[in-house]
Amino acid sequence: MIHLIALLTVLWPSVVLATVDVTLKLSATNCLFGCFDALDLVSYSDIPATAGYYDGYCNSVLFRTSLLACTETYCSSRQETAGWKLITEYCTLYGEVDLPSLQDVKAEYDPNNVTTVDIFASTGEMMNSTIIPDETTFSAGYRTENVWNREMNFHHAFGWSMYILFGATVVFGIINRLIGYMARKSPLGAEESGGYPASKDSFLTRLNDMYARHLSTPALLGYRHCEPWGWLTIPTRLQGVLIFIYVLINIVFCCAAYDIFSENLYWPQDNADQIARYLADRTAILSFYNLPLLWVLAGRNDIILWVTGWSYTSANLFHRWVARMTVVEAIIHSAAWTWIEREYLAEEFAEQYWATGVFATVCMCLLLPFSILPLRQRWYEIFLLIHIVLGIAVLVLLWYHVKIMDGDYNAWIWACVAIWGFDRVLRLIRVVVLSFHVTKGANAIVTLGQHGLMRISVTTGIQLRPKPGQYYFLYSPRTLTPWENHPFTLASWTNETNTNTSKSKTQSRLEFLIAPRFGATSKLYRQVARSGGILESTILLDGPYGSQHDNLETFDSILFVAGGSGISAILPYLSHIIASDSFSKKSITVIWAIRQVEYASDILENELKEFIKTCDSNQRSLVLFITDPIGIHHLPPTTSETTTTTTIAPTSGPITTTLTTSLPLQDFESPVLESQEERDIEIFTKDIQSSSETGSRSGSNDKSTKTSIGIRQITGQRPVMRQVIQQSISHLVGEERLAVFGCGPGTMMDDLRKAVCDSYGNQQGQLSAHRLEYFEDQFGW
Repeated sequence: MIHLIALLTVLWPSVVLATVDVTLKLSATNCLFGCFDALDLVSYSDIPATAGYYDGYCNSVLFRTSLLACTETYCSSRQETAGWKLITEYCTLYGEVDLPSLQDVKAEYDPNNVTTVDIFASTGEMMNSTIIPDETTFSAGYRTENVWNREMNFHHAFGWSMYILFGATVVFGIINRLIGYMARKSPLGAEESGGYPASKDSFLTRLNDMYARHLSTPALLGYRHCEPWGWLTIPTRLQGVLIFIYVLINIVFCCAAYDIFSENLYWPQDNADQIARYLADRTAILSFYNLPLLWVLAGRNDIILWVTGWSYTSANLFHRWVARMTVVEAIIHSAAWTWIEREYLAEEFAEQYWATGVFATVCMCLLLPFSILPLRQRWYEIFLLIHIVLGIAVLVLLWYHVKIMDGDYNAWIWACVAIWGFDRVLRLIRVVVLSFHVTKGANAIVTLGQHGLMRISVTTGIQLRPKPGQYYFLYSPRTLTPWENHPFTLASWTNETNTNTSKSKTQSRLEFLIAPRFGATSKLYRQVARSGGILESTILLDGPYGSQHDNLETFDSILFVAGGSGISAILPYLSHIIASDSFSKKSITVIWAIRQVEYASDILENELKEFIKTCDSNQRSLVLFITDPIGIHHLPPTTSETTTTTTIAPTSGPITTTLTTSLPLQDFESPVLESQEERDIEIFTKDIQSSSETGSRSGSNDKSTKTSIGIRQITGQRPVMRQVIQQSISHLVGEERLAVFGCGPGTMMDDLRKAVCDSYGNQQGQLSAHRLEYFEDQFGW
């Protein structure tokens, strides 16, 4: 999909030009209104001083006969008919006057008794007869109308071109997803089906390596991506390029295609006001066109995300940049109009359209400081409440602001309302379907593990078929803030039959692993602690959301890297791969960095138990990095069976081991962040009965199925991602492919991303991009 987006950015100019070519046809009414503009420069003796604009002109025999005489002289029959039809509508709508037909007006004057007048030389004079403007004045009026018409067409053409580009990107995203789906279903191997280049030295291979190393994978500038840079969230380089192109498109659209000339009859001899007016209209219209994009990129239930498989985090990143551009355009619009009406600001502020426009711009500006990263992270509920209130205020104020446009721009406002309503209705439906049974009592159990890790076990109202990569929003309805909700990755799930009802029913039990930080999770942690470490509660579920990495299981070797509670994103993929038919052929390594080993005990005894059973060879390995240097803690046994300990003598420098027991990763060197003091590393093994033991108990002649299981524990150290990647690459055989999947703290993921980027290439210790791929599961605030 990313390749296709990049291609679309190259095709964008032709898309815009095609759009402009279709839409920039001049209106046939411009000729009559060119006459109108020229005749408007003088006065007519039959228009009372108290008359309004349209009722005065439409009731004036001198003006309407002069208008007809001008069109008879300079306009074609088609132009005259189209123009007279429109001016008739204006007289009825704005002047409440029924303008006579063309034939009736022709009868009101003698074509032979008409005077041609140099309007520019007679500006402001009183006319007492039917006149025709001279050709110079008519040409200026006609050009004025054509330019105005062309500018309005450009305003909307530029707006629609963004929609066309966005729509084309979505279509290609769908196609790309379908191609990937068919490729995964293909019975052919990757090379047989043309999955990757035939030669690692081919031009396409080198180009793909450069693309992955320098554009698609690395952070925008330097090193940081997951770890914010102060208050700023740093995109990847490709995301940054796409954001830059979007911003550049808006800047070019705001500055291009203005026809400024001094004979403009709307602003004669005033080029500054011409520029200000065109710029005010252009930025306002582009801002309106951006509004639906802004809303569609913010919703959870986004059809675009469903059909393309894009992540909510990426959509949210682009949502913020669309918002910034929309606000900047609104500010420019307001500033330009302030300049135009600089001498009449007090009078204008008394008008509804002006006051509501000012307040709409203020609300849009307030959305930016109230959306900064620290507020989103620490006080998400406050941020969300302010966001919703200001968002609704903007739409309501804009509705009244454009009321004078007779509904011309209401469609964009209604589009935002429809998108927002669709998202909210679907959220409500999801909550009701998954949690309707909570009226009968508590549906969740919250337990507090050692060192703060919480497990939330929620029973759903129906049976689900969850997938790896999915997450749910959790609500606590029986609190003072029942609207609060937070996303949590689904760690594991089971289906169970509820026999407490008159009719047995299969339900799903979803498990969430949460590391308390601040806000709602910290509050829940204290509540569970006061309840003795276990709490029955009522939890409402909204989900599932998220996009899974469907092609992960197509790789020969998979390296999972997790930090702290980031293991919860990896566990579902592990379970899914273990259950797949190709599991026995895959090499899987799990590296999990945690502060203290007690933190992992609950997960080792539950979600990782099945994987640990398979860790009986170098193909499947689990390595725990205990980063807390204060005290060395033993791995807790997962069963009541005996635990044996093998002690490895300390070594100098970076700690490396050669195990003499049948443990995984016998040749896995210890990647360290820096040299640590000498210490013992204790490796714990345990016998875990396999599921086939049941057969032995029933009289089977099979030999004993007890397996010696190893968990590698490295204490007081952090994994060095460069060494982790290099060792994983060194274990590949032939053309085997390696997938790297990470979820953890920002700094750790940035280390991993950089290590993967450095590993693209065709040198020693590097892999081509078709053999190495990086996946990251990171929820962006």
